[in-house]
Amino acid sequence: MSRSLRFLLTLLLLAIPWTAPAQTTTASIGGVVRDASGATVAGTKVTALNLLTSFSRTTTADDSGGYLITNLPIGDYAVTGEKDGFQRYTQAGITLVVGQNARVDLQLQIGSITEDVNVTIEIPDVDTRSATVGEVVDRVRIQELPLNGRNTMELAAVVPGVISVSAPAIVTNARSGPQLVVAGGRDTSNEYRFDGTSHKNLTQNTALNLPAPDALQEFRVVTSNVSAEYGRYTGGTVIAVTRAGTNEYHGTAWEYFRNDKLNGTNYFATTKPDLNQNQYGFTLGGPFVRNRSFFFGSYQGVQVKQTRLFATATPPTAELRAGNFTNAARQPLDPLTRLPFPNNTIPSSRFDPVAVEVMNRYVPLPNASGGRWSELVSQPTNGNQYLGRFDYNISASNIANIRYFRDSTELFTQNGNISPYAPNRRALTVDNWALQDTHTFSQTLLNEFRLGVNRVDSKVFVLEDTQLSDLGANFPGVITPQLPTIGVTGFFNLATQDVFGEDGGIYQISNVLRWFRGRHSLSVGGEFEWTQMFNRGSSANQGVFSFDGHATGNAFADFLLGKPLSLDQASPYER
Repeated sequence: MSRSLRFLLTLLLLAIPWTAPAQTTTASIGGVVRDASGATVAGTKVTALNLLTSFSRTTTADDSGGYLITNLPIGDYAVTGEKDGFQRYTQAGITLVVGQNARVDLQLQIGSITEDVNVTIEIPDVDTRSATVGEVVDRVRIQELPLNGRNTMELAAVVPGVISVSAPAIVTNARSGPQLVVAGGRDTSNEYRFDGTSHKNLTQNTALNLPAPDALQEFRVVTSNVSAEYGRYTGGTVIAVTRAGTNEYHGTAWEYFRNDKLNGTNYFATTKPDLNQNQYGFTLGGPFVRNRSFFFGSYQGVQVKQTRLFATATPPTAELRAGNFTNAARQPLDPLTRLPFPNNTIPSSRFDPVAVEVMNRYVPLPNASGGRWSELVSQPTNGNQYLGRFDYNISASNIANIRYFRDSTELFTQNGNISPYAPNRRALTVDNWALQDTHTFSQTLLNEFRLGVNRVDSKVFVLEDTQLSDLGANFPGVITPQLPTIGVTGFFNLATQDVFGEDGGIYQISNVLRWFRGRHSLSVGGEFEWTQMFNRGSSANQGVFSFDGHATGNAFADFLLGKPLSLDQASPYER
């Protein structure tokens, strides 16, 4: 063998993780088998049995009495040790959580293998196999801790090393999902895995909402020293796992209601904004065939009927709308002469007809103190989440599961501080698939195969097709018909939302081969990820007009005369 080839092989071996990875969606059990005198018992048959599904995996202790069983689906387990000349020893009360390396030492007593010793003991929550730092938010905390909005991601705040969490109850834009700051890193430097599949928006690497708390088993936040599988991110790693069916049928139903009865009134409002929020749904799980195949499904619907306070506009009075600026704080100058208008009044013959049409159609009179316009504007939000999971124990050596999740939300809203003007609909649809197959070739060789798909479709639609040319303007080039943004400094802002569509996809295939010998393991594998992102938008294509008083000294007078400070219009983009 040449020196260069030996050098390459050495580098390869150094790159291989030599311990059981801790960042998978499964867990492991390991320990040492001893007799009553404390001597190790080699050759002991050790079996880990899932008490909820009857799935089991077996290994044999090595010459030092050590054993290791990896890739165990999370749940409640019992570990049994069997050896000729010793009583059968079973230790129950073992609950595995995602990414856990549980230490379970067995102590065999001399006797017949037909005699049983059953022990129930709580295993210590100390990981002596992995150097990763993190914490699991388990099922108990997900169920018991209060959540305003029922976004499970909020509970990441209880994990040491998580600096801040932003977790909106409903996400209607792919770029505004949950954000975590972990161990001083940026909120865009984290990795999010949902049943092993990436679950994020590619544009800014922000998270997407997880299923309802009732459908989530647990999630783990790794804050540092991540394994090689997820080591390409400088922030934290969030690994979430859904609930699965068991040999017992189980289900839940819920309805959470929130309204404005105990809310306070905004200082600038004459009444409280309306709020009626309903979150409702159900879960159902159980066996298709006992000990063989299992199902789990959930649904959550969200309806938020609320109003938003618009109270920052100071629209022109009837006097100003007629061109009379006698009582205005700043009298305008005629841009043609640089002298005041006669009687501080702009002749109606000088009015820009398009400005007059916009004003009469969209700009109301003041209706509140201080010359303000105040109104509660409807802003409803709707959402639906669907989740389905199927687990199949194909054989004693082969298990598989597939899971599908869909989250569809929409928000009806508008920009600016005058309504109604250019209302829009923001919609987000997330589809996430995860498939896993684990095959045990022997007690010392195991293979884990995964497929994952994450699709994100985020769009903004205009709900009114009126454009400036419909009001008499010569304003070509608007591809998607919509009104422009018109800002009049100190008076009002008629604002629109850029129309855009953002379609992204993450397609993943990975395979890991694991070899075991006693308490030692070697894992080698890889992941191929294909990402795609397609953006189409009309940023400023509808036109952005700014009036600030540069022509007359009064911004509204500039508007009446049709003399903007600037006009921005851009071509639509595709990238």
